[in-house]
Amino acid sequence: MRLLFTVTGPSCSGKTTLVRQLLETGKFAEIISTTSRQPRGGEKHGVDYYFKSAKECEILAEEGCFAEHIIFKDNHYGVEIDEIERVRKTGKMPIVIVEPNGLS
Repeated sequence: MRLLFTVTGPSCSGKTTLVRQLLETGKFAEIISTTSRQPRGGEKHGVDYYFKSAKECEILAEEGCFAEHIIFKDNHYGVEIDEIERVRKTGKMPIVIVEPNGLS
């Protein structure tokens, strides 16, 4: 069975808090999203997001590499299929916060 646990909801609804609590159980592993926006203070590539150029994101989208993708405020946000597979290989349940309008 190939499951993916997604968390969706409006801003300030507690999505991040819920995901943090689930990760603490040791049964879940977080999927890292990709974005074309610039890192904010303290954010790290490969930890908070995979930071890529807008062009790189456009190519990934055109090639069907995203399971979820949206452009918000001129920045790309998405979940790469390869990232989902990476997390599945850990043996833990993949979990990710997604934007419902970006689902493919």
